[in-house]
Amino acid sequence: MPDHEPDRLPDASLAILHLEDALPDHQLAARALKQAGLEVHLHRVETLAELEEALTSQRFDLVLADYHLAGFTAPQAFVCAQKMARILPFVLLSGAIGEAVAVAAIQQGMSDYLAKDDVHKLGPVVLRALETHATRQAKEQVDAELALSRQSLAEFAGHLQNTVEQERAAIAREIHDEIGGSLAAIQFDLAWLGRHHADSTSQTHVQSATGMLKQAIAASQSIMLNLR
Repeated sequence: MPDHEPDRLPDASLAILHLEDALPDHQLAARALKQAGLEVHLHRVETLAELEEALTSQRFDLVLADYHLAGFTAPQAFVCAQKMARILPFVLLSGAIGEAVAVAAIQQGMSDYLAKDDVHKLGPVVLRALETHATRQAKEQVDAELALSRQSLAEFAGHLQNTVEQERAAIAREIHDEIGGSLAAIQFDLAWLGRHHADSTSQTHVQSATGMLKQAIAASQSIMLNLR
């Protein structure tokens, strides 16, 4: 694939690359598109090398291809086109190839199949292929944007979770360092009061305060555990 997007064919509302080795069939296709009211530049190539050259140097809206060509088939050309260019609608315009072959071509990813006997229907087939392709591209764009939004949301949620966990850890450390230190100092002071005031009134208050202090220590430890 070229590093830059090829230039658009000049003076054409619709640029179609026609892979066809029979000039009369090419002329019939061009006439059918003109009769359908489409302003089209139909660029004909016959070989895979010419196909690659055209896709490299010019920008097309659609590829129109016969099935049987000299030395290769439309499925091979389809694979080549997908590798060489941005994904393009690919319409098979061929003689009788059988239903199974036509179905296989559609399953491979080609947009549509039209028999050459029905070439007068080529205009609507081309328009439908372009519309379907545009719809698919729009959906892929929406899906890509949705995936990007989901990724951004997941990254934000992860960042938020990390922030919350860091904040919880900081609070737990603060409880341990500040409140835990203060409670330990109070416990030391209460023990000192209990040793130096033996009267029953003082002992009652010391024991009551010691009980409440133990509850406060247990509560702070429980809070730190939950935060962590």
